[in-house]
Amino acid sequence: MTEETPADSSRTDVGLAASCLSQATAHYLRDDGDFNGLPLAHISAATGRSWSELQQALTDLVEAGAAHVHWGYVDVNPHINRRGFAPKAAQLEHLKTLDATEYYTCLYPSEDVLKATPPAGAYANRPYTRELALGAAQFGYRSFELQVLETYRNDPRYYYTCSDIGGSICISSEHSQGGQQVRESDQVLVETFGFSYDEHRNRAVAVFVRYLHDLSAEHQQMWRARQLEGSHGLHPDYYRANVLGEWPEHISLLEALCIEVWLINQMAQVIRKRPLFRQDFGQHAENRPKKLALLIRPTLEEFNAAVLLLDKVLSDNISTKFFEGAIPLESEMERRDGKIEVRPKGTITLLDEYLRSVYRTNDWSVWDEAIASLRKVRKLRQSPAHAVKEDVFDPEYARQFRELCVEGYGALQTLRTCLQRHPAVRGAGIEVPHALEEGKVWTE
Repeated sequence: MTEETPADSSRTDVGLAASCLSQATAHYLRDDGDFNGLPLAHISAATGRSWSELQQALTDLVEAGAAHVHWGYVDVNPHINRRGFAPKAAQLEHLKTLDATEYYTCLYPSEDVLKATPPAGAYANRPYTRELALGAAQFGYRSFELQVLETYRNDPRYYYTCSDIGGSICISSEHSQGGQQVRESDQVLVETFGFSYDEHRNRAVAVFVRYLHDLSAEHQQMWRARQLEGSHGLHPDYYRANVLGEWPEHISLLEALCIEVWLINQMAQVIRKRPLFRQDFGQHAENRPKKLALLIRPTLEEFNAAVLLLDKVLSDNISTKFFEGAIPLESEMERRDGKIEVRPKGTITLLDEYLRSVYRTNDWSVWDEAIASLRKVRKLRQSPAHAVKEDVFDPEYARQFRELCVEGYGALQTLRTCLQRHPAVRGAGIEVPHALEEGKVWTE
């Protein structure tokens, strides 16, 4: 009878390593489509081997580049590969510190192993599902032409929200159930999308691979056709909120514009017991018009429609009732025949005359710029009515409209600052959000 030699823990147990990798791969590619890592505690229970043996097998797999370990210190949820894995050296060092009860460390097959595992044609019609099946990080993002959003924005069957920092897309409930059925393949959900920028500050749509994977095959193909190559950086506040789980530091340009409308109305109520704007859009811009957004298709037609809506929010939204009893609402002009013609004053003129009658300053240049900005929007709104032009595609329209929005926001900010100094407003307890007071608005 020979004496049994103890196992050498430094020697590779090929069978155990292969078993661990096989379990992790099967778990990652299982039918639920979540692409999860396998907790080491599950592997330990399934193999029934000593922890030292298992530890050596896992070390061998990581050293060989066949697997990764992922744990809570690296990512808040180690059960999914959100942003990629720690360097190999850090993974090996982590394995030295574990025990057999470890649940919050997970094993993943490497990209090389995954490439050799699914059949060559697997997920061929679902490109983003295939990316995850081949090991892509779930919170890696892909960038797309802005026009990809039009399908959803222009279709009333979808709930489409967009803050110009991020948004979401979802089929409405009345069209996913009941009598007004939509094809199952069109019942899509994009839980969140953001925006990214190339080196020239051109804007693109950005979506995490995880949410692209949730799309139907048809919609994955549609997005894939609009995917952009090259380097795009994710919007800082979108990254901060959706990847790091932190509060955004700024607010979007058009959100700020709508909040200024609401604030001005609150101050107008205090000053004259009536609103300045016929319609405001909520304290937090929650009622902002869906199409009041930066351009996603830079064409002359969309530019004109956007300018029209912007003017409706700004000067066309001003109520003449606010000025009743404060300044004349009409002007008199002598005609060539000597008769006097009475004409109603425009809303921009009324606003200009009113503020100059109640506000005192030694420098009107900032207010002059504000009024000029409102007139600029009004003039651009009116120009399409006097000409017939073919539609034109030009990225310059996107830049021009953003500049108009910046000027419109600046005009409202100037007006609100003036009204804010009114004695009655100072004691009314109207709080201006810190983001507006500190200029934390995304204007680029």
